[in-house]
Amino acid sequence: MSHVDEYPLAVLNKIINFHNLNLLVYKFGDIEYVPAKSITDAIGIDWRNVKRNFEVEDNKILYGVIRLITPKIDNLGGLKTSEASLSGTNMGATDTEIADNSQFLDILCMRLDRVHMYLARVNTSRIRANGNIDSADYLLSLQTEWAQALHDYETHGIAIKSSLFNNTKQLKLLTDIYKGLNDKQQKHVVSQQIDACLGITRAEDKDLLTGL
Repeated sequence: MSHVDEYPLAVLNKIINFHNLNLLVYKFGDIEYVPAKSITDAIGIDWRNVKRNFEVEDNKILYGVIRLITPKIDNLGGLKTSEASLSGTNMGATDTEIADNSQFLDILCMRLDRVHMYLARVNTSRIRANGNIDSADYLLSLQTEWAQALHDYETHGIAIKSSLFNNTKQLKLLTDIYKGLNDKQQKHVVSQQIDACLGITRAEDKDLLTGL
């Protein structure tokens, strides 16, 4: 049996911008995956030191780790496929070229919807110790933001990203969310975010539910 037959065959689904890093997104079944090495390269972690951690059973479950076979892509409109950086625009390196068929790559991937969880658990002190100061500072700021979001979610049942307040489309999104909620506490939280977006200041006990 060849390597191509050994692992699931995935197809390139799309290219996304993830914190200024262009990522290849592959789809297998109904789930989207990204090369794990792309993420670790972007934050300056030595792939050799973390690869084995992705294959620990609990991490495989948490991050949805899977090995995929994908057709090799040589040209993506000039976008590079190596040397990823959170502050750059590269794709991130893939894993292993399959010896018996140079048209395919064997890639260790994680689920796209679990990437933030992985990044939230990264020790930024180790990144800083390796000299990647900017990456460490940036990731630590994200982890701090996510910690607050998790608290809001567990406390109020909903968390709203503050940067969503940059345009009218996001305001509409918030109002649509508000209209679809039934829980009074959740509606109160969203109404406060709408007020912040509009620059409205109300008394502490007043919101869209109780009026001005």
